[in-house]
Amino acid sequence: MPQLGAGAGVWFHNDDAEGVHARLVDAGVAIAQEPFEGPFGLQFSFRDPDGYVVTIHARA
Repeated sequence: MPQLGAGAGVWFHNDDAEGVHARLVDAGVAIAQEPFEGPFGLQFSFRDPDGYVVTIHARA
């Protein structure tokens, strides 16, 4: 079965990306990319319940 969301990009801005990451980890959510400083500030990616990769970034 192909990976859901292949070719789709879902990004959300949140000033507290670090806090969102910590809450998702505490909830057992699969982190696809650990936090790092990128062009949009601190950013990380996780898989939603359907398997789609969602990226959270701290700078708009």
